[in-house]
Amino acid sequence: MAQSLIAMIAPASADASPAQRGALAALRDTPHALCLFELEPGSPALLGDLRNYLRQLRPGGVILLPPLADRAEVTAACLEFTCNVVRLASGPFEGPITTLCSNHRQAAADATNYLIAIGHQRIAFIAGPDGCHASRECELGYIDALAAQGLDRGAELVAASDGTFASGEAAANLLFEVSPRPTAILAASDELAAGALHAAHELGIAVPGDLSIAGFGDSPVAARLWPQLTSVRLPDSEMGFAAAIELVGNAENPPQPVEFFGSLVLRASTGPVA
Repeated sequence: MAQSLIAMIAPASADASPAQRGALAALRDTPHALCLFELEPGSPALLGDLRNYLRQLRPGGVILLPPLADRAEVTAACLEFTCNVVRLASGPFEGPITTLCSNHRQAAADATNYLIAIGHQRIAFIAGPDGCHASRECELGYIDALAAQGLDRGAELVAASDGTFASGEAAANLLFEVSPRPTAILAASDELAAGALHAAHELGIAVPGDLSIAGFGDSPVAARLWPQLTSVRLPDSEMGFAAAIELVGNAENPPQPVEFFGSLVLRASTGPVA
């Protein structure tokens, strides 16, 4: 690819900086430049704004971040202006577009297996919004781990949310009414986990003494909560780097993997069953 601009399309509500840093590292000392464009996933003007931006920029390639990358109409709009699109996703997708997968399913299974290993058998899950591909992949990984150990994975142990702090708090309060009460909660995001942590504090449920809580994403808030939040760190920087290499090619870098794996960052919000 000749000198060009690479467009990174990201949701305005998410932190795109790790993926952005990775892509910039890959493009360093090359003639290519990276432009970040943020869109609000719920906006009715999303597709129009995206098309206008791409029409003006005419990028040599596009890196799509989730959850925008999960939407077929967003991908189709990008393909109207360039054939070079790399999608960063939480799980596998069918289709001709290159997809780099962070394997949320395996990461959630690993987090659940950790909770099992420290003695938890009643583990609940707070899901993200309906239709959220990342949340669904997390839930499948949670179910995989419980099924492999023959543990209860009944519907009463899964609480829905709209992805916000308040809905995480409300979901946790519903889970606290289940009998016997869960001893651990895995949430599909750190925002939801923070809501669950607040709900526990309000009810005098000690974390981690009476309840372990783990999140997903290892966002900056995870280390600022009290207690600090155990969370799955996603390979966003590595995926941004690989996406840029995929688009522009670089003789100094070997071919990049298409599947990446998160890692569990242990902090004070999880501990053995009392």
